[in-house]
Amino acid sequence: MSLLPAALALVVIALLLVMVTLGKDDGSEAPAADLAGTGIPTELPDLDEGFEAIAADQLFATVAGAQRAAGSWEVSSVARVAEGNLPTATQQIALVGDQVRFRVLMQVQDRAVEGRWVDEIFYLKGLNPRRWVPWYQMPDDENTRSYLNALVEASDADSLSRLGEPATYDVVGLEDVTEIDDDVVRAAHYRVGIDPGDLTGGEEETSDVPPSLTIDLWVDAQDRPVQVQTTLVSQGEEFTTTLFFSDYGASFDISAPAAADVTEEIPPLMRR
Repeated sequence: MSLLPAALALVVIALLLVMVTLGKDDGSEAPAADLAGTGIPTELPDLDEGFEAIAADQLFATVAGAQRAAGSWEVSSVARVAEGNLPTATQQIALVGDQVRFRVLMQVQDRAVEGRWVDEIFYLKGLNPRRWVPWYQMPDDENTRSYLNALVEASDADSLSRLGEPATYDVVGLEDVTEIDDDVVRAAHYRVGIDPGDLTGGEEETSDVPPSLTIDLWVDAQDRPVQVQTTLVSQGEEFTTTLFFSDYGASFDISAPAAADVTEEIPPLMRR
């Protein structure tokens, strides 16, 4: 995997999971960012049809809070690179107390792969030959725990600060959004540009053209995300991912597989 898809995979996962906002929500509001001198407008346009524009320093927190209040939702991702589209992934997310459970479905070549995160354990199905038990439980070793914890920690609202404060901000207006299932939803469109320096962590650039990350976010009248599109341009390559959100408040049965259907033996397809 080249650096670009690898880097974007992290961005996509962070944006997908950051909407979950686990654990550290103590009911307090995040401090407002100082937008003076940034060029970001502090006066917001008037929106009709029951919509109210959200300020730049409150956008992510407002959207995450509205989504968390729904309790559950589904999100599908479509990623595009120069070589074409990557497989579509669908994720069902349910908040259970102060924990999150999720199911991930993806078609990998000719295999239907499913992952479940339940009670801080990750299970995989679809990588075992038929003679094997269907579910593989990821090991609770340091590397796996570190990786999975990173995914869960990315769901905290604080992780948005890793992208940096907006360098540009535009309330585009109200639009009709066509979902992945062809449903049409009325939504407010926001466009956020991230400072290139925040993407590189202050490290010296290896290219004369710094990377750029643009986030287009469409939210419904309840401030819940309907669609999120991230576009990263780096080293002359462009990687775009679109997330489609739906089924807010739906009942998803996301439970651990039966013990008899679970193995801790690594599937042959993963041993490489």
